Amino acid sequence: MSEVTVSSLGSELASACQEYLAELQQVGAETWERKPAAGEGEEAWSARQVAEHVQGACGFFGNAIGKAAGIDGPGRTYSELLTPAAAVEGLPPAIAALQAVIANLDEAKLAIEADAPWGKSTVGGIVRGAGSHFRDHANQIRTLRG
Repeated sequence: MSEVTVSSLGSELASACQEYLAELQQVGAETWERKPAAGEGEEAWSARQVAEHVQGACGFFGNAIGKAAGIDGPGRTYSELLTPAAAVEGLPPAIAALQAVIANLDEAKLAIEADAPWGKSTVGGIVRGAGSHFRDHANQIRTLRG
C-alpha cells in the first residue's frame, strides 16, 4: 500500500471531481429537473438537486477540513443552479476553493482527528470522503441520465 500524502489525496480528489464534472457536462435540459421513478432522500433527487448539493459540499468539506487543521476554509460554495450550463460553470470555482484548503495541508495535519458527516475521522479521512462523495454523485448523475 502506498503512503498517504497530501499530494496523493489531492490527486484522488481531483480525479473524483473530474469524474463528476464529466457526468454533469452530459446532463441536458430535458433531464435537469426530472426525478427518478423511485427512491427516498438523496436517491430521489433530480440532477439539479444533486448539482446544487455537490457544489455546496465543496464548501462543507473544505470548512470541516480547515476547522480541524486550523486553516481558513472556503466559506459557502452553494448557489442555486437554474440550468445545467450554470452548474458546469459554477462547479470549478467551488472545487478550486476546496482544493485550496487541501493545498494548505501538510502530512502532519492529515492525522488530526476531526468530525466528519459520518462521525469521527481524520483530516485525511475527510479529504478521502470528499472524493468518495464526488464519485457517488457522479454515479447518481449517470443513472439519472439513463
